[in-house]
Amino acid sequence: MGAHASVYTPTTGAYATWKRVAMEAMRSASMDIPQYAGALYVQLWFVMPLPKSKHRKTSPVKRMPCTSAAHGDIDNLMKGPLDAANGILWHDDRQVAWISAAKFVCAQGEDPYVRMLVIPIEDVDTFDE
Repeated sequence: MGAHASVYTPTTGAYATWKRVAMEAMRSASMDIPQYAGALYVQLWFVMPLPKSKHRKTSPVKRMPCTSAAHGDIDNLMKGPLDAANGILWHDDRQVAWISAAKFVCAQGEDPYVRMLVIPIEDVDTFDE
């Protein structure tokens, strides 16, 4: 069984500040869950802020895939949540054997966030081709 941890991204601040906030949110979300051991599957969703130019009074904007350079590369975005979970959700992010990630732009009125799903991989042999 997996665990959900939602971490809200601050609109300002350095990476160290974001990581500290993320670690605090993960600690509070996983208080009753022991650290995972062994191989893990991690799914990350990055829901980025909707640019002010996209807000509309009629026909509000829906959540959509994000390809904007202003929101960063998805491979670079993955590092922050994985590092923040070290010592909280798992011992070390080297345990992550399988990862998937998606990057979206918020729907109008939605707050940006990062969502992480962690699932232990019980039997990696089942993934043989």
